[in-house]
Amino acid sequence: MSCSFFPRITTHGEHCCRDHDLNYSPGTVLTRKEADWIFYQCIKQHHPYLAGLMYLAVRVFGWRFYNKT
Repeated sequence: MSCSFFPRITTHGEHCCRDHDLNYSPGTVLTRKEADWIFYQCIKQHHPYLAGLMYLAVRVFGWRFYNKT
């Protein structure tokens, strides 16, 4: 999935999305809330103006992807 729901303004922060996808993978030791918070903290460093919106999006829609193969 990566950052496919958000416009690619820059490649900075793409690793945050990849890490978030990995943290959503089956067998992860993180809860969904923990994975989303780590994602938010990472994105905030690169896109502080989008971080809140991106965090809200993963909190609202992320349940569809968490722990799915």
